[in-house]
Amino acid sequence: MSTVSVRNGKHAKKQDKLYHYASGFILYRDMHDLCFEAECGPQSNQKWRSLAPRNVDYMKECGLDKQLKFGRTIYIPYNKVIVISGSDIDAPQAGPVRDVFQFHLTTMTVEKLPPISTGRTSFAAHYDFEDKFIYVLGGTNKSELMIKDCEKYDVYNQRWHPMPAMNFERGNPGSYVSSDRRYLYAFQGFINKFNQFRSR
Repeated sequence: MSTVSVRNGKHAKKQDKLYHYASGFILYRDMHDLCFEAECGPQSNQKWRSLAPRNVDYMKECGLDKQLKFGRTIYIPYNKVIVISGSDIDAPQAGPVRDVFQFHLTTMTVEKLPPISTGRTSFAAHYDFEDKFIYVLGGTNKSELMIKDCEKYDVYNQRWHPMPAMNFERGNPGSYVSSDRRYLYAFQGFINKFNQFRSR
């Protein structure tokens, strides 16, 4: 009924060539134990090249060197990628982390951002390019239960704001913002850890 709205990449112009940025979490020990890895390559048959963060010491000082999975990655204006929450592979019993950080594609550095109010995994993170907010919907909590909780992140003022909870628990829901930006829709999603699907 809907397409996946969480974006793991975005087109951007660089030196009059069209590049595609792909970013996400790595599931292996590499790159000085960094939790973030990105690649960049022209949209052709040429090879991708690694984009490793340069401020490794800063990441470790801020506790951003975790190995994460099931978080979300969003590209925003001015060549920035925001990484939201997820689960620490080395400490799954601790539940989802509240970590949020952004990766500057121009300086190749990571910057810590205000933490999300409720750490979660398998959630929707909806962002329309040049919008003010990233909308975070539902997901899974520490007990592997689907949740209704929602919140939004102001990408310009770097602040989280509360939102009303949805009527139903949803994991990995589809999401959509109407063209007049009056309505935010959440579609379907899983209702429990056994991947039973919500049909409404």
